[in-house]
Amino acid sequence: MWLETDTMVMAMNLLDLLSGIVTIAGGVVLGTLLTWVISYYIAKRVLLKLLKSLSENPEIIKTIQTLRKNTELEQNKE
Repeated sequence: MWLETDTMVMAMNLLDLLSGIVTIAGGVVLGTLLTWVISYYIAKRVLLKLLKSLSENPEIIKTIQTLRKNTELEQNKE
């Protein structure tokens, strides 16, 4: 009788431990997925606004054109 009780207590402790590990792992996975989704949508919004504002700036357009020319010159040298 005493041995059965000890075995049951150990099994309960093992189940509690396993349940805790699964809960923590599930929380980590859900937290990571939530962070990725939020980051994706925020970045998508911010990048669109940033690109739109940069495309209206003549200095930025000039710089991009200069960089493209320099890149083409470097590629033609090789």
